[in-house]
Amino acid sequence: MKQKINISGLPFFTIVICFIIFVSGCSQGISAEDYDKLSNQLNEAQSRIIELQNELIELQNNNSAQEQQIKQSLDNLMVLQKEIFTLQQQVADLHEDNEWLRDKITDLYNEITDLYNTLMPTPAPTPPPTIPPTPTPTKAQSLILKFTTALTPQLPEYLMVYNPMFNEIKQKSGGRINFEVFPGGILAPATEQYDAIVRGIADIGVSYFNYIAGRFPLSDAFAFPIAYSINNAGQNLIQSLGNQVFVLAPSETKILCYFYQQPLFLYTAHKQVKNLDDLKGLKFRATSSLQADTLISLGAVPIYMESSDMYRALQSEVIDGILATPSAVDIYDLTEVTNYVLRLPFGYTIGMININANTWSNIPDDLKLIFEDAAEQAQDNYVLQFNMDDAKINSMLIEKGGAVYTPSTTEQVQWVNVIKPVITQWIADMESTGLPAQKMVTSIRMEAQQRGVPFPY
Repeated sequence: MKQKINISGLPFFTIVICFIIFVSGCSQGISAEDYDKLSNQLNEAQSRIIELQNELIELQNNNSAQEQQIKQSLDNLMVLQKEIFTLQQQVADLHEDNEWLRDKITDLYNEITDLYNTLMPTPAPTPPPTIPPTPTPTKAQSLILKFTTALTPQLPEYLMVYNPMFNEIKQKSGGRINFEVFPGGILAPATEQYDAIVRGIADIGVSYFNYIAGRFPLSDAFAFPIAYSINNAGQNLIQSLGNQVFVLAPSETKILCYFYQQPLFLYTAHKQVKNLDDLKGLKFRATSSLQADTLISLGAVPIYMESSDMYRALQSEVIDGILATPSAVDIYDLTEVTNYVLRLPFGYTIGMININANTWSNIPDDLKLIFEDAAEQAQDNYVLQFNMDDAKINSMLIEKGGAVYTPSTTEQVQWVNVIKPVITQWIADMESTGLPAQKMVTSIRMEAQQRGVPFPY
């Protein structure tokens, strides 16, 4: 049986061995021809991969270097923008100093002329006729106060706030108090209204904090961006804390009331701004160092210019937008050259109605309460005026195809987080000059919490 198996299996085994040798030979013949070719292709692919990897590494290195260069350039640009704005303000200050010096020279010239006339001999004058002394004013007589403002009588603020105040005081005083009004900056320009009242050029008027910030730097604390609600609670907050601004000059004037007139919204001509990215690189008019620092922190470019130049600058695209109140947009017809508004307060127009200290002391005590009541009503009228002007401007922009955007609470927090370092730096700068900025900001925060007024700093 075993022998039979060996004999019968031999041809099959021989055939299998021959097949394996044949296949092996064929396999060796194919790899010899194609292996080198495949190996070369593989080597070329691997070499190309290495080259691409090296190119990628080089591109990454170059990109990193470019990003560093771009970041450094942006940092340098922001520093330069701040320096330019500071220089622009210094030029404006020099202009004011020049005006002051010119007035001083005129005063000195008049004094010299008077002294010369006094020293020069003059003929003895003819004695004037005896005039009886002016009788002491009685309650029935009228006290006429000079009221100064840079506004014209046709403007809404004048019509809605000041006229009602005049009428109320006249009526409740029974005609014992009357006003001689000097509108349009006749007695003093807007920047010098406070000084005009202090010096007695005017008896009563309105002073805006942004015009006296150099004299009272702590007033900037009431203009922090995205800090307050424009309502009666906000008005009462400034009323309760405003005197801290004037702690170094408490007796220059009698302050009847403080007011938040209106917030400064962001109006743009051609590009709608909804978020931080939309703002970057755009040029905006700014009027204070705090506004300039805020714009720079947001990646925008501040440019100093007078209010009268805003229309032309927007029209010629010298600037992309402005920080302005709805009333200012209305007064200067800026809806003609703007299309969009971001209703986010980037500051506030804040001021006070104040009376010369000597004038106040001469007002009978029974009439002083009438002034204070009328000023309190003026506070409420400022809020009413804002609501009316804001709605009017928004409607005009929408009608012409523009848009109005009000950020959500979450979006406002994002803006505040970017701005906070500016406020921190402001506090440090004020403290370095000996002013109690941190104490004031803390007082505002505590008072705001008690009144339910948002204050994120």
